[in-house]
Formats: sequence, C-alpha cells, structure tokens
Amino acid sequence: MSLYRTDESPLPTTPTAARQTERPLLARVAENIFWTARYVERAEHLARGTLVTTQLASDAGDLDDRLRDQLWHGLLEAFDLVEPAVELGETLGAAVVQFVLTDADNPTSACTCVARARENARAVRGEISLEMWQTLNEFYWSLEGGGRNEGARLILAESAETLLQHLVRSSMHFQGVTDQPLAHNRRWDFALTGRLLERADASCRLLLARVELLAEAGESLDTPLRNIQLMAALRMSGSIEAYRRQHANNLSIEQVV
Repeated sequence: MSLYRTDESPLPTTPTAARQTERPLLARVAENIFWTARYVERAEHLARGTLVTTQLASDAGDLDDRLRDQLWHGLLEAFDLVEPAVELGETLGAAVVQFVLTDADNPTSACTCVARARENARAVRGEISLEMWQTLNEFYWSLEGGGRNEGARLILAESAETLLQHLVRSSMHFQGVTDQPLAHNRRWDFALTGRLLERADASCRLLLARVELLAEAGESLDTPLRNIQLMAALRMSGSIEAYRRQHANNLSIEQVV
C-alpha cells in the first residue's frame, strides 16, 4: 500500500478547513472542559491572593490592626466570600487562610475548586489528554489525603506558604499540560475560554479591592506603604514582572489599573 496520497482531494491548508473534519463537540463535553479549566484557574487566584496578602500582612509591620484586618477583608470581598468565624485566640488572618484554602464546607475554597475541576474532568476523560487527567488527579489527591482535604490541612499545619506555593505551581502545571498535549481544536478553545474568563474576573476583583483599600486609608498611608499595596495588586494578578519592564521606576495607581 502506498504511503502517499493518490487521490486528488486537497489537503486542508487552514485551521478552519482542518476543523471541518472534526467530529461534533457535544455541549455537555464543552461545558465540562470549560469548568475544569475555570475551577483550576480560580484555585490558583485564591492561592496567589492569599499568599500575597499573607506576605503583605507580615512585611507591613507598622499597619494598625484596623488596616491589617482590612487586608483580609479585601481578599474576602474580592472573591465574594463571607467572613469566617474567628475562634478564641485565633487571628482574622489565620481564620481567613484556613477558610479560603482548606475549608471543606466552603463551596469556593481552593481545595473545593480543585475537587470540582476533577469531577468535571472525570466526566470527559475520553475527551481530554491523558496528561491532563493524570496531573489533575494527582493534584486532587495531594490535597484530599484521607478525606475532607486532610492532605492540604496537614501541609497548612506545617507551613502555609508551602501549601500556597503548591496550589499555584500545580495549577500552572495543569495549564501547561492543557496547552501542550491537547489538540488545539474546539476542546482547547473551551479550556482557554474558561481559564481567561476566570483570570479577567479575578484580576478585576483583586484590583478593585486594593483600590478601595487605598481610598479608605487616604493620607494615613505614606508613600512606601501605598507602593507596597500597588505592588501587591500586581503580584496577585501575576503582572509585576511585565509592569516593571514597561514602567521601570514609576509606580502609580493609574498605571497599575
């Protein structure tokens, strides 16, 4: 049998022509892929926002208690989360970290988002790449442990930053294997759409919370502390390196926005 084409039908030369040969994509499959990517992106933003807020609360030692608590309220408001109950002897920051990351009863905690992403991916295992499923499944079990996010709670008990870095890097790992082995067809389109819609929404929410904090603080924040807040907004959206390349030594709220 010849290894070469013997018919005279032209090969598809454009992405549109190539896609016309694909089998139809079911709406159910598209929705599952969309939400898989979106939930993973949301988990990353929750972790990144919490990581930056934790570091900011630690570094800005001369903030009064009201402004320090406002940092955490800003994080909750950015993701439309209710304020968690603070137990006796616990700080608001510690309560927020546990609630945002590992609380199994919080339907929008980072661990819950990863679990929901896995549920959606499991429903369409035959439609996504093997690498996508394996990466997400391993990510889920590293957090779930023996049940109710036991793995994540154990990591958090040792080091909050370790858990936060694990969430961010594992989410980025999943995004990488989505972009590489998965064919860039309609399935990839829906994964990309879910990821970018969540990124746009989270970036705007985080920025709005930071701008409102600066407006409320008014003149009580001197320039160094104000700059720290603006840098936090950039770090939360993963934009600080790009900003520095474009605005080397200039930091203003207008340019950050």
